[in-house]
Amino acid sequence: MDLFCGNCGSKMGADGKCPNCGALSTKKPVEKAKERKPLISKKTFIKIVVGLSAYTVIVLTLLSLVFFDVINIPFINDIFIYTGMKEEKTTVKPFVETEPESEGTDIPTATPDDEYVSPGYYDVPSIDAEEYHKNTSDNLTVLNAFDSQSIHSESEAYENLTQRGFDQSPITTDYDMDGTYTGEATISSYSSRQHPIYQTYYTAANGDIWCVFEVNGSVFAYPLFYDSDAQPEALTVLSETDTFTSYDGNTNNFFIKTPYESEMLIKQVSRIDAGTLDSIEIGGIN
Repeated sequence: MDLFCGNCGSKMGADGKCPNCGALSTKKPVEKAKERKPLISKKTFIKIVVGLSAYTVIVLTLLSLVFFDVINIPFINDIFIYTGMKEEKTTVKPFVETEPESEGTDIPTATPDDEYVSPGYYDVPSIDAEEYHKNTSDNLTVLNAFDSQSIHSESEAYENLTQRGFDQSPITTDYDMDGTYTGEATISSYSSRQHPIYQTYYTAANGDIWCVFEVNGSVFAYPLFYDSDAQPEALTVLSETDTFTSYDGNTNNFFIKTPYESEMLIKQVSRIDAGTLDSIEIGGIN
């Protein structure tokens, strides 16, 4: 690197002395700093930024589609529900009116002596639930749903029934806590909402089909279909106590009772679970 005199500006000689004014050089040539190479190239850095941006857009789009129910990815949907970001939506089966069976004859016109009821619609006679249970059972206790301390939430009922081995069919409910009939709706394993009654179905190892239900926190089971010629005289219900609990949505009351044997037979077992139902022969249950 060339040096120049600080006094007159002339180019310094090789001996470090100015040939013009004789001044000596006091400055040393400045060495050029070594250029440091980057860890990654600019091209690679741009590729990484673009890739991360595209990935973020894809993930956010996917989450949005699940959140707004455009697509269904169960585990992502469960995370939204569990964190409270999204409310669980239950599916209620719509009422479908069925057509009357046609045998080639016209439907008769209603007369005072022969009143015709339109197919798919019928009037349910009003019954005093408390009076009915008094007449068909002993030791009756009436408890309003809002006064009960035993009612489970959806998540508690789900855990209670599935831990007993009842995970073959969906667990459903038909009533809200105020007694409003909602129609059959599948419950959520994360929801804290409460319902007075839950139900599911279980097919035993021998093919018998049971209805399993939880009422006011207590579990009961009764047979639906089974391969046997022995028909019980009255409905037989399995219970973990010597009582049975029923629910009436009109009054929003539980009726805890000991039914008359002419109305219902209670078979008490230590625990109602899949193993118990697999070991019972319904035809000889009495």
